[in-house]
Amino acid sequence: MPSYRMHIPIGQVRVPPASVLVQAASCVPAGYTVEKKDIELVRGTPRLVLRFFVPPTSRQNEDFAAREALSATIAKISAFAEVRPLNEVLLTRREKGRFRPLPHT
Repeated sequence: MPSYRMHIPIGQVRVPPASVLVQAASCVPAGYTVEKKDIELVRGTPRLVLRFFVPPTSRQNEDFAAREALSATIAKISAFAEVRPLNEVLLTRREKGRFRPLPHT
């Protein structure tokens, strides 16, 4: 199964900090399996990192589905956390054992 990671920078949260990861994982649309969830700190900004799988089809359709999942997840996370800065949102795909950024389309 194609594996992706979404890296979503967050600011102020409106839920207890202990629940952020669980709530963020629940924001990934149905039909996608969340394998791992974490928070990383990049240049002082916390980022949610959600690793997920999409159903295998073609490379183009898989990448499209991953981008759609990212957009839907950001919209849902925005209900309980400030997503910022948006220009630092990152989507990566696992290729040959490494996660590489997907080009924006």
